Amino acid sequence: MPPLSMPRKSMPDDDTEPLWQRRYHLPEVYARQLARAAPTRGLVIGNQSGRDQLYAWDVASGALTALTDRPTGVDFGYLSPDGRYV
Repeated sequence: MPPLSMPRKSMPDDDTEPLWQRRYHLPEVYARQLARAAPTRGLVIGNQSGRDQLYAWDVASGALTALTDRPTGVDFGYLSPDGRYV
């Protein structure tokens, strides 16, 4: 699969937190799915906001766009075959 565009910021700027704890806040992508009929569209689950959320994935550029912002996070989602609906 094509690469994803991850944020450039490697660690939070909060210097009050010990370095070893800040390492656990690095953004990750846990799952990715391509639309079967539109392989330029995808869906990923990642923690770029600090909680697991759904992100639209522009496969050509690798850019991620947040689709959800739930306080408890979102750990699953399904992409329609044409990539238009989640």
